[in-house]
Amino acid sequence: MNAVIDRAVSAFETRRYRLLNRRERDIVYKGGAVSFTFDDFPHSALDGAAMLEERGWRGTFYLSTALAGHDSNVGQIADLASVMALHARGHEIGNHTDSHLRCQGAPKAVLKRELKASADALAPADGNRSFAFPFGAYDASALNVFSGSFDTLRTVQRGVNHGRADLNLLKANPIYESTQLDTVRMLLDETVANDGWLIFYTHDVCARPSDFGCTPARFDQVLSLVAQRGLAVETVAGVFASL
Repeated sequence: MNAVIDRAVSAFETRRYRLLNRRERDIVYKGGAVSFTFDDFPHSALDGAAMLEERGWRGTFYLSTALAGHDSNVGQIADLASVMALHARGHEIGNHTDSHLRCQGAPKAVLKRELKASADALAPADGNRSFAFPFGAYDASALNVFSGSFDTLRTVQRGVNHGRADLNLLKANPIYESTQLDTVRMLLDETVANDGWLIFYTHDVCARPSDFGCTPARFDQVLSLVAQRGLAVETVAGVFASL
């Protein structure tokens, strides 16, 4: 009986999302735009921020607020003082739930508690414009809860955002040490050809990265490829404001 009820609730939430909460927009950015994002915001991502700043660029850093200052599988998460300092330097602080919650399958009450806790913590850093789903995991219920609270919701579905797209389901592509540069080149070509929006994400940026991060050398290679194309580089909120 519980399984039947769960399927019915899921079907209802899906219909509700399709009818009420989809936020479709024509994604057109003349010449193409790129956003560099960092999930979890490990302290080593500050090195990635410095590399962006050397080129006059800024990034978006999605923080799970309850993890600030604590160890994780991608290294120590940045403390709140570092978060505020990065915000003061012009980078965007994004929301990644409070506890790094896997949103898919989570009860609505839990989702709402996570949203309030993280939103309150990030308010001083204007951190409630952009959201990224931890683990890239979401369902219709999570979309219904979060869609009215942020300008954009980011997934880990790969590809370039162009044409008619749902701002609640933005595509993004990893920069890991295993990422092939030919793949990056193809994504950049698609972005330019379609006046699209290419979002990259990574986690730690250090000499010995986790499976979810990259070395500074690999990150710089991707930055160089973007610079060679002459694409605009903006935060997620910056591109959204330009659409």
